[in-house]
Amino acid sequence: MTLLHGKNYGRPTLDLNFAENKSLIDTVTGRNLITFSRSQSGKEATYVGSDGLIKYASADEPRFDYDPETGESLGLLVEEARTNLETYSELFTDVSWIKTDSSISPNATLSPDGLLNGAKVVENTNNAVHGIYKNYSATLTAGVKYTHTVFAKAGERSTLQLSSSQGTDYANFDLLNGVITFSTAGSNASIVALPNGWYRCSSQFTPPSTALVRPYILVYSTSNPPRISSYVGDGTSGIYVWGAQLEAGSFPTSYIPTTGTVVTRTADVASITGTDFSSWYNQSEGTVLCSYKSDSILTATNFPRIYAFNAIAGGSNTFQTIYVTAGKMNILVYADSGSLLRVENALNAETSGITGFSYKTNESVGFINGTLSTQGRTSAPTNTDIIRLDIGGDSDFPTRILNGTISRLTYWPKRLPDLELQQLTK
Repeated sequence: MTLLHGKNYGRPTLDLNFAENKSLIDTVTGRNLITFSRSQSGKEATYVGSDGLIKYASADEPRFDYDPETGESLGLLVEEARTNLETYSELFTDVSWIKTDSSISPNATLSPDGLLNGAKVVENTNNAVHGIYKNYSATLTAGVKYTHTVFAKAGERSTLQLSSSQGTDYANFDLLNGVITFSTAGSNASIVALPNGWYRCSSQFTPPSTALVRPYILVYSTSNPPRISSYVGDGTSGIYVWGAQLEAGSFPTSYIPTTGTVVTRTADVASITGTDFSSWYNQSEGTVLCSYKSDSILTATNFPRIYAFNAIAGGSNTFQTIYVTAGKMNILVYADSGSLLRVENALNAETSGITGFSYKTNESVGFINGTLSTQGRTSAPTNTDIIRLDIGGDSDFPTRILNGTISRLTYWPKRLPDLELQQLTK
């Protein structure tokens, strides 16, 4: 996606290179055309910095995320609102954390944010299951998927299990080699490496009822057990933990610190409106190229947006790029009388890549990662009340958020040739 100009399609009128610039500045105009907001009262919005450590953003501060394993700049992070239900996400000595045949040594190591506040879960000498948990009886909702996450680091022990007292979903993590050694189908387990031997481990579960819901963080003495069972501890061994998170949802989002109460991180909202929009947008034809990475788990009712061109909020004149379920990506244009342009049902859904869309009467087409859509080439939109670009979301559908990063979004006010668009999306 480095090539932006050429004899066949000329210069773009908008180029938002979030990953390279680490800012909202449009490289064409040298101006910030984006209105960005995220209300907050504390440090509930975090991201991964260029050094791989967890950073804290202020209210209305855009977050430019990095891959903690590769150091790659990922671009603008856009997430939905989420709530961390773990009321003491770092203070594991609090009485709300129940110690099962274990104890907590606070401030035992540098944590993933670089401070000396990583705790150690230390097994006692009993023949027992060793770890910590919280009791969520009658607090969580039966039938709802929850994601349980913690940052963990090997000590004398190197196996972590995240599990629940209900159901059958759980996962085991090897904290020396950074791999998942066992997981159930419903756990959707993941492990991400951070600096200094830390890993962010996550697992999902769905409580069948509201009784005795207890998400566990357990220590084990061997590398590959199934369901963790009792063993005789030595009274000194354990693992390091930091940043526990329990959130309703089928995938983990960025870390939300808590210090005694549940905390909600509000949604990121980024848009271009007014003359900042009309100065570069062309109604009759155009091309959008966008590289992205999405963490969303797609369902029949979850349609995260990469971006959306919209008319008056709540209206039906909507020009949208939609990343949807069932292995499809939809690119739609709606007008008052119905759908005027529709490119859909032929692109393999991918959680990362480059999507390209060119529109013009009877010549509209879409690509993702070099693959051509087999539909489209229908009428271009004729309405003239498109007034905004929503980035990583959709003002008409505020809950349909990317939950990921956009590294670059480029717009040309003309329809690019198919071959050029295919090459740019590879």
